[in-house]
Amino acid sequence: PVFTLGGGGSYEKLATTTLTGAAAGVAFNSGLVTSTYNNFYVTVAGILPVTANADIGLYLSVDNGSNFATHLSGNHYLQLNGSGNGWSNSQNSHYIVHDSYNVAGELKVSGYALIMNTNDTTAYKSIFGRGMTRNNGTNANDYAYSTYTSFVSTTAVNYIIVKANSGNLQGFGTVELYGIR
Repeated sequence: PVFTLGGGGSYEKLATTTLTGAAAGVAFNSGLVTSTYNNFYVTVAGILPVTANADIGLYLSVDNGSNFATHLSGNHYLQLNGSGNGWSNSQNSHYIVHDSYNVAGELKVSGYALIMNTNDTTAYKSIFGRGMTRNNGTNANDYAYSTYTSFVSTTAVNYIIVKANSGNLQGFGTVELYGIR
């Protein structure tokens, strides 16, 4: 599907991956992440890590996933049902959420990221996004995150993966990739 924007441009759905078993991550390689698009939009709906308190992140690569350049990021977090809030930085990923609980009945991880200027060979790339999850399980600490990332590379991006920083993703949920013209 193509979603046209007023004033020109469009979002084009490039791929949808629905997890049906545990997976190391959901990757979009150089067959999808091409120079046709300079910006990408990734959505995450209803995923959880296998490992408790794992972070769910989005990682970029310039060599089709063989290596991942440094991601300088920070996020603001806000507890929806309490007073916990603050800022954390110097993460080596674009984190959608931190410390996600891993019980299927809990609030699953959902969010999005906008990846800008992926073909720019004169500057670093920017990623902006938001996400929600439950931290610490039955303590019912629901958190929202706003994350900002600088991808430290002047080489064109050709690979995007959503994964946990520890262990696999569980076997449910959906990740979608859109190219923006």
